[in-house]
Formats: sequence, C-alpha cells, structure tokens
Amino acid sequence: MFDDEVRFPDGSEGTYLRITHPAADGQAVVVLPIREGQVALVRTYRYPIGEWQWGLPRGFGQGGDVLKTAETELRQELGVSARDWRRLGNVTPDSGMLAVNVAFFLAIVEDSELNPEDVAEVQEATWLSTHTLLRKIATGDITDGFTLSAVALALTQGHLSLEKID
Repeated sequence: MFDDEVRFPDGSEGTYLRITHPAADGQAVVVLPIREGQVALVRTYRYPIGEWQWGLPRGFGQGGDVLKTAETELRQELGVSARDWRRLGNVTPDSGMLAVNVAFFLAIVEDSELNPEDVAEVQEATWLSTHTLLRKIATGDITDGFTLSAVALALTQGHLSLEKID
C-alpha cells in the first residue's frame, strides 16, 4: 500500500492511495466455467467484507503463464478441467486505487461433478443455469464484482445467452 505524493492535473499537490499486489509472479485470473449452458460458481469466505460469497474461481498469478494459472484455479476450486479455453479479456477491478489488471477466461468443461480440491477455501460449488445466474444477479444474491464482469464479457461476446429474468 502506497500513499504517493502527486501533482494533480490542475497543478495542485496532494496524496493518492495506491494498492499493488506484492507478488510479481504473474497476472491474477478469473475463470468462467461453462457446461451445457450452465455456469459453475464457488462459495468462499471473503475476509475483507466478512461474508460468504458466491463467485467464480479466481486466484493470484502463479508464474508467467496466465493460462496455467487459470487451469490451476479451475482444478483447485472446482476439481474439474476444461477441454477448451477462450480469453474473454482483462479487467481493472478498481483503477482508482488498485494497480491490478486481471485476466478473464472462459473454460468449456465436460465434467458435471464438482469436487473442489481446496476445501479450506471453497465451502461448496454448484452449477447454475444462465437464467438462474442472471436472476441471482438481478436480485442481489450475487454481488461479486469479478463474477459480474465475467458475465458481462461473456454476454457481450455471445458466450452466454440473455434470458428473460422473472
């Protein structure tokens, strides 16, 4: 965490809070696992907000190969592998404070059984239809920003279909 002394565009001086991740061993990733029109989510405890939260598998960089990091997170958090990978894009989660750029991937999964390896982090995992996922987003049951970003990327690129939400 840095409290940088800066000169703002209007010429005034002040400080600006900036947070970086200390690991320089690769880019963080978020994985959107899809199987037959369903999306897999994990329920994990998020210490900063003090709550259990549903969201997509994600993790910090584990070396220079960002796809390898995505494969590892999918295996650890869901216990599955993907037969096909597609890069959805990058997201800066809070460019006003965080010096972080996160890679987003779509993983086409064949396994229906979810068996998380990292039971210390993942409380449970489930498959949701696109309709149910969108309904849970609309009602505020899913609030994780990475999940919302991944769904928006997948919808705009045609990987998920927009269904009417009851």
